[in-house]
Amino acid sequence: MKIRAEDFEDPLPENLDSLRIKNDYLFHSRPRSREALPDYEKLAQLIDGGYGGIVRDITQRWLQKNEASVEILELLVRSDDSMVPRYQYVEWCNELLGIDEENEVALEFLLYYRERKNVESDGDIIANRLAKVHPNNSTGRKYRIQDLIERGDYESGFELCQKVLEEDSENVFALRNRAIICTLMGKLDDSAYFWSEWLDSGEAPEKDWFRAARAHYNCRHYSETISIIEEIISNYPEKEKILDLYIRANYSLFEWGRCLELCEEVLEINSRNSTGLKYSRLTKARLGPRIAVIPVSADFIAEDHLESGVVFWHEYL
Repeated sequence: MKIRAEDFEDPLPENLDSLRIKNDYLFHSRPRSREALPDYEKLAQLIDGGYGGIVRDITQRWLQKNEASVEILELLVRSDDSMVPRYQYVEWCNELLGIDEENEVALEFLLYYRERKNVESDGDIIANRLAKVHPNNSTGRKYRIQDLIERGDYESGFELCQKVLEEDSENVFALRNRAIICTLMGKLDDSAYFWSEWLDSGEAPEKDWFRAARAHYNCRHYSETISIIEEIISNYPEKEKILDLYIRANYSLFEWGRCLELCEEVLEINSRNSTGLKYSRLTKARLGPRIAVIPVSADFIAEDHLESGVVFWHEYL
């Protein structure tokens, strides 16, 4: 068999620089085709599912080759990727507002990102702008409620909470802050009632259960106080603090035996606990023999009159 040599290599061009220039010209002068916009709903579902970082990557890649649109910028703003600095998200919000100056997503998340961080705050201006354009926006109303509480305008804050709850009866922010506002205003009965409503929502943390118990104690709802405390006492981190309230509620219901047990429990934690020491002394007196206090000026008290006229020392407390 005869073997024949073949050269499969193309000859090198005489001038490589001219070839590169020609290729660059062809690449940049050709019409650029706009890629299809990613499915908005599917990407929104990814964000809601906790995959904001993936959505942020997809939208940024798309924006490298395509002109920005309201939909794609809204997805980018909503992605909330913790790997990206907050100031970058603020810039994207501003870019979106440059296209649509009344965009609800941009205003809402601009407020959200400024609140979350180290960006000089002009939150009041943004919140007022958001409230003016989109008065029912939840983030805007949340910021307004917080601002009203901080400024001490409790009546207005309470009215706004009520308005939110008329439209959304399960709004956790309004439920909780309505109880807080009533506490700050010193409306004890309303405070106890609204704290109970907040507990009934199933969203209240343990510390709010304690606040509810204290609100009921202040209204002399001692049984309700004990009922709430017993729901959380086994896991409550500040044991001494919760036992303090538990002791006083039991004492107020004349549960001397239980009160003494709780006093001993708190004194095991802290032997100098003032509540434990005080109520331990008082309950022991209640449980022990009754001691009469007879005025020193009385020369003689007939035995048959002692029982009716006796005054006991603990009744002065």
